Amino acid sequence: MQIILDANVYATDYRMKGVSFRTLFEYLRRTDSRIVLPRSIREEVILSYGRRLKAEAKEFAEVWNRYRYLELDYDRGLFDKPDVGDAQKALRRILRKPFGGIPTIFVAQMEGVSVEEVFIRGARRKRPANEQGEELRDVIIWLWVLSYSDTAGTQVAFISGDSGFWAKDAPHPDIQHDLQSKGGRVSIYKTIDDFIKSHAPAPTPVTAEWVEEHLPIQTIEPELLQKVSADLAKELRAIIRDLTLEHSELTGGTLFQIASDTEFAELQFKFAFRFNALLDRPGQMWASGFGRMGGILASAALDPRQPYPPSLAL
Repeated sequence: MQIILDANVYATDYRMKGVSFRTLFEYLRRTDSRIVLPRSIREEVILSYGRRLKAEAKEFAEVWNRYRYLELDYDRGLFDKPDVGDAQKALRRILRKPFGGIPTIFVAQMEGVSVEEVFIRGARRKRPANEQGEELRDVIIWLWVLSYSDTAGTQVAFISGDSGFWAKDAPHPDIQHDLQSKGGRVSIYKTIDDFIKSHAPAPTPVTAEWVEEHLPIQTIEPELLQKVSADLAKELRAIIRDLTLEHSELTGGTLFQIASDTEFAELQFKFAFRFNALLDRPGQMWASGFGRMGGILASAALDPRQPYPPSLAL
């Protein structure tokens, strides 16, 4: 299989060292599949990364320079801004040969896309073009993916989170029609995780014993408390103090066996927290609370004995 990642997928993890990319690289090794990188997508990733790095560095420098004057012991000096050009060169090398060690198939020029077809698709507001006939960048990429599948000699998967391809969680009918026209040679996924789950063997239920061995609650408790504290502060308009996790309960979960030494899990928990809150209202007062909430944890491990940090969503 050959897998094409849209620019928005790379933007979720430029280092390509997170759980999703690690799991994808393991799939590539196991199935002798490859990532296909068109030059246009590569340049979009590198240029947008440079803009983001420059903007974030500028914002961080402003905060840093305000903070340094509050240090009483010594002056930490000016923030050393990164060399954007050097960082872009490093990213270019990573894209050619990612952390997983599997070189990409680089496509120097996207061929097989008719300018007339791009124009007509925009005029007809056919997805991924939007209702204003815009998003022609997505149209060009998509038409190239369809054309590329004709000569790839194998299955082609395209992963993109751009809204133009989707109707909620399913491909838009226009996109679905395109997929059917290719006789199953092309498939589309919103995220890497969706791709991995689709190509994993039949899932099995997760047991409490598996969670205790691979993902004890203590490993995610600091991140969990930090997120809950921020959510409570926003919801209650209060300063949250003494937040503790009183109880956690596994309420469900699904385990996907990606390879002999690789597992991907979706877990559902019920949590109970205790906290004190200083209410941010006229005549402030302390209040204590006890709250419950449900949560979902998604985790993958290349080596089940040494799980990577999970991604957390509440």
